[in-house]
Amino acid sequence: MNLRNNTGKFVAARSPIDGDLLLIIADYMFWHSNQKAIETWIEELGSGISQTGMVLHFDHDADRTMFLLRWS
Repeated sequence: MNLRNNTGKFVAARSPIDGDLLLIIADYMFWHSNQKAIETWIEELGSGISQTGMVLHFDHDADRTMFLLRWS
């Protein structure tokens, strides 16, 4: 698994199973405080992003970058 630590809040990774682009929210308090806003952001953006708990799945690296720019 290829991991990069971005800000301490997130860990960018690629799934070893299917190669999906992932972003793991490593800061529980950030996730807890922002979960509703993150869900709204994902819905407004449309397809290409899904969330399972504290793990975000991206179809495109540009979307993952956009998330990091928005939430970092």
